[in-house]
Amino acid sequence: LEHYIIPDAITLPGLALGFCMSFMPGGITPQMSFLGVAAGGGALFALGALGEFAFKKQDAMGGGDIKLMAFLGSIWGWKAALLGIAFGSILGVLASIVLIATHLLPKDRRIPFGPCLAAGVWASVLWGDQAVAAYLQCTEQLLFG
Repeated sequence: LEHYIIPDAITLPGLALGFCMSFMPGGITPQMSFLGVAAGGGALFALGALGEFAFKKQDAMGGGDIKLMAFLGSIWGWKAALLGIAFGSILGVLASIVLIATHLLPKDRRIPFGPCLAAGVWASVLWGDQAVAAYLQCTEQLLFG
């Protein structure tokens, strides 16, 4: 947390292990694992590239965050990876608002995104289906009364 680093020594072996585990019965398939890697890592890579272009800032998204989401996507699949990014983003924004409002976050500091992403994936694994169902129900109500 202090150095804003997610070590490759954790993410890369974890990604390989997640993909290898997908060949075992009872979990996600290798295709789902591969899609999880592509969705999780690919989405953050694309967001980082877009951020660099839009804000003219180098390293808009950390490489550790990208590899973390590829790793988690290899274990949980594409749905958990994408929903985890959404949940993690919401968590990061809420944590930032609270820390800034309470003056616990100095203006020269930032919140590391990796822990928010990990918590977001965990939340999507635990409550993702219920959250998506609730979202779809609310959307249907708003659109169709």
